[in-house]
Amino acid sequence: MLTLTHRDMLTLKHRDMLAFGHRDMLAFGHMAMLTLTHRDMLTLTQRDMLAFGHMAMLTLRHLDMLTLTHRDMLAFGHMDMLTRTGTC
Repeated sequence: MLTLTHRDMLTLKHRDMLAFGHRDMLAFGHMAMLTLTHRDMLTLTQRDMLAFGHMAMLTLRHLDMLTLTHRDMLAFGHMDMLTRTGTC
């Protein structure tokens, strides 16, 4: 499920790859922004959950890689940058 709400922005630039595996959920909250730049890779695998809270922002820069593996959960709270809440 990909949900973009009010004033959200999803930007994919040159050679970026956004991949969603089985039962993944990518949710963007109010004013959240996801930016993937040149050659960045965001991969969500089976049962992973990437959630963006209010005003949360995830920025991946040149050659950075964010990988979430099986049953991992990456959650962004209010004004947080990157908070790992643990695995299921």
